[in-house]
Amino acid sequence: MKKKVSHIALNNLNVAKFGGTSLANFVAMQNCAKIVKNNPNTKLVVVSASAGVTNLLVDIAHTAMSKQQIKQKLAEIDNIQQAILQALENVDEVEAKLQQLQSSLSDLALHEEMLHRADLKDALLSHGERMSSLLFSAVLNQFDVKAENFDVRNVLKTDSEFGQAVPNLDQISVAAKQLMLPSLVNTVLVTQGFVGSDQQGNTTTLGRGGSDFTAALLAEGLGAETCEIWTDVIGVYTTDPRITDAARPLPELSFEEAAEMATFGAKVLHPATMEPALRQNIKVFVGSSKEPEKGGTWIIRDCET
Repeated sequence: MKKKVSHIALNNLNVAKFGGTSLANFVAMQNCAKIVKNNPNTKLVVVSASAGVTNLLVDIAHTAMSKQQIKQKLAEIDNIQQAILQALENVDEVEAKLQQLQSSLSDLALHEEMLHRADLKDALLSHGERMSSLLFSAVLNQFDVKAENFDVRNVLKTDSEFGQAVPNLDQISVAAKQLMLPSLVNTVLVTQGFVGSDQQGNTTTLGRGGSDFTAALLAEGLGAETCEIWTDVIGVYTTDPRITDAARPLPELSFEEAAEMATFGAKVLHPATMEPALRQNIKVFVGSSKEPEKGGTWIIRDCET
C-alpha cells in the first residue's frame, strides 16, 4: 500500500485551488465541482473563503465597532454561507458543523481584545476558509465525488508571526505525507488556503492572497506533478485586460516570468507561489473556473514561447 501511495504522490497527483469568486455561491461551487470531477488526478482541493467573506472578517478584525455593528457583519457572512447550505441536498449533515463554526466565529468577533491581539485576528480570519471548505466538500459529494473536509492546520506548520506566518517546509512535508497521502488514494480532500498553525497549535495565517501559496506548499510537500490555480480570469494576460482589448492570455510562462509579473503587481498569482513550484518543478496552471473550456496558462520551468 505504501508503494501505491508514493506512486500516486510522485507521478500524477494534481492539487486544485479555487479562489473566492469561484466559490461565491452554490452555482459557482457547482462549476468547481465539475472541474474536480473531470480530472481524476485531482485529489487535493485548496479553497479560499467565499467572495465577500474575507472582507467582512477583516472589517471585524481591524475596525472599532459596536456590538450591533459586529453582529450586522456576522449576519452578512451568515447570509452568504446559508444561501449555499440551503442549496445542498443533504443540509442536515452539514448544518450542525456550520453552526459550530459560526458560533466560534461569533465568540471571537465579540471578544473584547479582538482589536489588540494578532492571535485572535488570525483565529477569526481562518473561519472564512473553514466554512467554504466544509460547504465545498458537501457539494463535491453531491456530484458523486467522495470528498472529506480536512483541517489544514494539522499539516501547514508555521512560525508564530501572526498575519504573515512563515511556513516550516520540513514539517509540512512530513505531515502532508503522513496525514494526507493515505486518504488521497480513494478520497478527495478539501482543505483551507491561507491558514496554518504554529508549534503551540495557535491558528496562523499566511497573509492576504495566501491560498495560492498554500496550494503550492502542499503540492511540494506531497510531491505533486501539477498545481491548478482556478480564478476568474482565463490565465495570465500579456497586460491588464481591463485596460486594453489587445490583452491576450499567454499559453505558457516560465517560473521566472510569472514570479516577476506577480512581484510587479499582476494579481493573478501570489508572489510566493512560484517558490515551491520551482523547487520541485511542479507545473502550475492558471484558468477560469467559469470558463474552463477556454484553457489557460501553464507556468513551467523551461518555456518555449
